[in-house]
Amino acid sequence: MQREQLEARLDRIEKGLDRMGEAVTLLARIDERMLSHMDQSRRMAERQEKFEGRVQSLEISRGKFLGMVGMLSFGTSAIAALLVDKFK
Repeated sequence: MQREQLEARLDRIEKGLDRMGEAVTLLARIDERMLSHMDQSRRMAERQEKFEGRVQSLEISRGKFLGMVGMLSFGTSAIAALLVDKFK
């Protein structure tokens, strides 16, 4: 009878060790996924910073362009006014 009890106890211990091994494997997979997501998040943040820099550069270029268009418009208007006065 004692041998049967020992075998039953060893079976329970073995099952417990198997469950613990499965849990450790699951934790390793979860850790790997978390690292992958953290790396992906870091890369996305880097890309976003690059895009923000590009947007700022485009905004500056747009401002300069609009300023030049405004000056050209004013210059063209002034020349047109002079020509109209000259040919009256």
